[in-house]
Amino acid sequence: VASQMLVGVGVFTFAAVGRPNGPDGLPRGAGDPRVPLRPAQLSRSSQALDLLDVHVYQTPGWTTLEADLQSSEWSSIDFTRMPVIMGEFGAFREDPAVFPVADKAATAMAAQVSASCSFNFSGWMFWTYDTVEQPRLWDFVTAPELLQALSPRTHPDFCAPPTRPT
Repeated sequence: VASQMLVGVGVFTFAAVGRPNGPDGLPRGAGDPRVPLRPAQLSRSSQALDLLDVHVYQTPGWTTLEADLQSSEWSSIDFTRMPVIMGEFGAFREDPAVFPVADKAATAMAAQVSASCSFNFSGWMFWTYDTVEQPRLWDFVTAPELLQALSPRTHPDFCAPPTRPT
């Protein structure tokens, strides 16, 4: 890799693919066959990696951000080597219907961003502004409550607990 080039890697958690106990060999039987990269290993072994992008979605069975991240050996990541962002997070409104009401999705996403500060995240990117290709997910057009809840105008300090706008 050229030394002038920035290199980022996007990963999802083991909990996201039904493996809340983390990496335990190859997937077996029915279920999600995907195997995410191991962010802790990437943070220690790749001198070329400049940015780690972790995707976090609340799905059925999701308990806490901490449990989701720990499924991917979060406490073993070397946060001194590179920034870590929540480069993709969003709220399912159907299939699975985790947040069938936009207001609840907005509250949960703002709380997730706030909680992420305790886990060394340096930034966030909500998925997505106007995705018509993925109607399963809330977006800022179909749920302006999300845009308001995640706006720096409403919530200037994302690491502070979110408050309801008046």
